Amino acid sequence: MKKLFLALAILTFVSCTSTDTNQSDSKNSLKINNEYTGEVLKHYSNGNVSSKENIKDGIKDGLNIYFYENGNLKAKENFKLAKKNGLSTYFYENGKFKEKTQYINDIKEGPEFLYYENGNLKEVHNFKNGNLEGLNTQFYDNGRVKVEVDFKNGLKDGILVFYNEKGEILTKVNYKDGKRTK
Repeated sequence: MKKLFLALAILTFVSCTSTDTNQSDSKNSLKINNEYTGEVLKHYSNGNVSSKENIKDGIKDGLNIYFYENGNLKAKENFKLAKKNGLSTYFYENGKFKEKTQYINDIKEGPEFLYYENGNLKEVHNFKNGNLEGLNTQFYDNGRVKVEVDFKNGLKDGILVFYNEKGEILTKVNYKDGKRTK
């Protein structure tokens, strides 16, 4: 009876701590009922790391880092209970910033910055509860303002201004509650 109990205890322990490494490597991970906890490394076929994911009870939780196949940084995303929370940053393959966005529970909140591949600022958006809010601006590659428009509750609300590459106003269009006015 003692031998049977000992065998069952060992079998239970081994089955609770086994890891599946067919697609990923788990470093200091524990797998219980197919739910990982710990860092999971995934690789491209060339052997380079494609991602380092922090998993808690089978879901993303914490900083997750993604890489291009050549090894350059692709993205950093923060998760809490499988939802984006905090700053997420994305990069072009050349290493320059592509996007910086704040999230709260998977919803955009606050400023978002988009960049051209050369590193120059492309767009600035402002979000409140996932909706565009306040002044939003687009830029030409030379850094001059291309378009400015205000949003209220996700709708254009105010004067939309288009500029040429020299910074001169091309046209203005009025909006109220997302509708064009005269």
